[in-house]
Amino acid sequence: MKEKNERIAKVVIWCYIVALVLTAATYFLWHSYVIRDFNGHISLGSVWSVLTSSVAVAVILYKLFNKFFWRIPLVKKLLAIEIPYVGGEWVGEMWSSYTESSQPIEMEFIQTYTGIRIEEKSAHQRSVSITAEILTEHEGKVRIVYLYKTTPTERRPDYAPHEGAVILNVHDNGKLITGEYFNDPMQYQDRKATWGEYINVHRKEK
Repeated sequence: MKEKNERIAKVVIWCYIVALVLTAATYFLWHSYVIRDFNGHISLGSVWSVLTSSVAVAVILYKLFNKFFWRIPLVKKLLAIEIPYVGGEWVGEMWSSYTESSQPIEMEFIQTYTGIRIEEKSAHQRSVSITAEILTEHEGKVRIVYLYKTTPTERRPDYAPHEGAVILNVHDNGKLITGEYFNDPMQYQDRKATWGEYINVHRKEK
């Protein structure tokens, strides 16, 4: 959470600085005849207009940055952004200790600079993240940690709604994702917890 808050604060500051510069330059360029009062001093009303207008511009810049601009290589380099973009559809397989077998899965990551949401679909159930966080660690290591809720897509005695946790490791700057999961044992009649020794997915080819 602290890392996420620091990222948000960093973006907000930069967006407001850029917005202030753009608004001031535009205002003084097009309204230079009103920036001074009768004594030749810069009008406080003009300064106030620049400050308030720049807030609106900053909000727009923040929304655009959060959704699009942060992915641009030059922007990532200038702001030292280490988070890779993993948004989109991924396919692969996961292994379950309950069935002692692997099965194909599809995952979709809905990602912005400040957050991420994960949806997962397998043969008999669908999962949606309840809360998720992207963590950057030493030596550029990136992890996606989240809690999820699963709902079966068909009626079967061996599947029931449940919650669990996932830790994913992002490799090769967002080209491969691996990880493991653990879920609530109360979903099964034998109250046996299940886990996945591996989740292995790659980007879905278009």
